[in-house]
Amino acid sequence: MKVRLLIFYTTLLFLTTISCKKPVQNNGLIGNWKLVERYDGYLNGGNFRWNSVSSANSHILSFTASGNYLRTETINGTQFNCAGTYLLQADNKLEINSSCNSGTEKAFVSELTSKTLLLDGSGIEGVIRNKYLASK
Repeated sequence: MKVRLLIFYTTLLFLTTISCKKPVQNNGLIGNWKLVERYDGYLNGGNFRWNSVSSANSHILSFTASGNYLRTETINGTQFNCAGTYLLQADNKLEINSSCNSGTEKAFVSELTSKTLLLDGSGIEGVIRNKYLASK
């Protein structure tokens, strides 16, 4: 009986350890990121694949070392900016407070390298996934 319990708890501990999400290894969020693709799961008709985002519908996110945030986008030839602050938590949760939202915008950083940033957000139709590339 004790051997069975030991095997059970060892297996449970092993499964718990491997199922946990690993934290983002690169904390290089600082810089400019341009939206280039969006994963349309259930969103926009649900084709469940990555789709390119045109420059006309794209935006740039800027993160500074001091915790400042800026989102810049052009709509119908007019440039709009959302300025604020951000916090990247140890569990890869990103919280943004900006002039464009009355509340805190929340996302999950599912990938962060020197060239790529994947942000996952929640929507009515499920997870909304945006792919950004580092830009100047």
